[in-house]
Amino acid sequence: MKRPRVCLLFPEFREGFVMRKVPLGLAYLAAALEREGIDVDGYNLCCDPLDSIRFDAYDAVGITCLTPLLEEIRRLCRTIRSADPRPVIVVGGPHPTYRPQAVFDDLPDIDYAIAGEGEVAFPALVLRSEDHARIPGVHYRRPDGTIAGTPPARVDIHTLPYPDQRIFDHGNLERRNPFRAILAARGCPYRCLNCQPMLDRVQPARIRTPEEVVEEIRYRQESFGETYFGFVDSEFPLRKSWLVEFHRRIRAARIEFRFHANAREDLLDEEVLRIFLDLGIQRLAVGIESGVPRVVDEILRKGIDLDHALRMFAYGQEILGIRMHGHFMIGIPGETRRDWEETLEYARRLPAASIEFNMLTPWPGTAFWDLCREKSYLVEEDCARFNEKRRSVIRTEAFSNTDVEAFYREVRRALVGDGYGNSDDGSVYFHPGYAEVADRGEISCAGTETVVRK
Repeated sequence: MKRPRVCLLFPEFREGFVMRKVPLGLAYLAAALEREGIDVDGYNLCCDPLDSIRFDAYDAVGITCLTPLLEEIRRLCRTIRSADPRPVIVVGGPHPTYRPQAVFDDLPDIDYAIAGEGEVAFPALVLRSEDHARIPGVHYRRPDGTIAGTPPARVDIHTLPYPDQRIFDHGNLERRNPFRAILAARGCPYRCLNCQPMLDRVQPARIRTPEEVVEEIRYRQESFGETYFGFVDSEFPLRKSWLVEFHRRIRAARIEFRFHANAREDLLDEEVLRIFLDLGIQRLAVGIESGVPRVVDEILRKGIDLDHALRMFAYGQEILGIRMHGHFMIGIPGETRRDWEETLEYARRLPAASIEFNMLTPWPGTAFWDLCREKSYLVEEDCARFNEKRRSVIRTEAFSNTDVEAFYREVRRALVGDGYGNSDDGSVYFHPGYAEVADRGEISCAGTETVVRK
């Protein structure tokens, strides 16, 4: 009997962000498919040429569906259909989870949409081991054109196979990005109003055991020689006690590796930073977002202490020598121009190897999306045109979208004038006091290579 064959695709970003790393979600999906006896190929179209793929060789094509990529995914689906009408086209990810009914209007060429996590639903759909109408999370068109589906089920992360990142190796894997993504936890228990859309519904917060993560690192080192990992958790770690136990097990196993991670300010203290250093951290990114306590506490609801953040950055960067990175935003509903100025001044005082500025973008599924639609703040509703590094899409009573864009340019003039290096997309700034960072490119926690310029 012929084994089913599936092609997994991460679409190309046509502007702004470029995703050169292995898409970890698809790598997990590939491993789940392979465990069920399904052959899988994977392509990251930010790096791999579309015209090299023979779609007539596949029974199904699975596509990561992110809201800003809808236009690109529409083109991609048309390309697949023109190459061969037979493969079933399935989309999954944040956008189908947010709009499982309407995604069929957004993408008329798709056959199915999977809401939530896909490691159980997609293999069942490919194998047709049960009626697709009964598979949790699967949505489809009825013969009369209406859309039907079932709510997603939560996946047991402790039973998942290790992600198969090698299916994305087409001879350029190490060249495109040397780090290997890894997860200690899925989802995030925090409810910051600006954060990743649908994170709690696509991936409800669950933590793997320290032993599970140690064993995955050991396996990947012994099997593939991987020595550098990127913890792509929304926040790492979610609990200090988890990190302490993870550190103990890593040292007991005598495993050596390097890594970078993202963390919340209120999860950091001197002991955590020392553990990070001993484990081999190369870069730690922290989402501060604003230098104004009112904005952080009352608008974003992050619940962080800006003074404590300054102390933790100073201890990490200046005492321990960790490359600290701070994230900031401007154009948040409820802000004023004075708030932007205070945020810029705070960022200048932050002892960080690098800082990053973006324009608040109200992605569907976030509280800011609902607020902006309710108050008619949006000047652009086509999410395919949203780009937090290129344009602002909201105006409020206090500012216009052009005001935000003008101050965004002012940030660059001010920081470059201070001697900061600047990334190729203009959003990351490298502190002149840390020449080992400012003099060369780096790989960000998002996995995009940046080229320093003045």
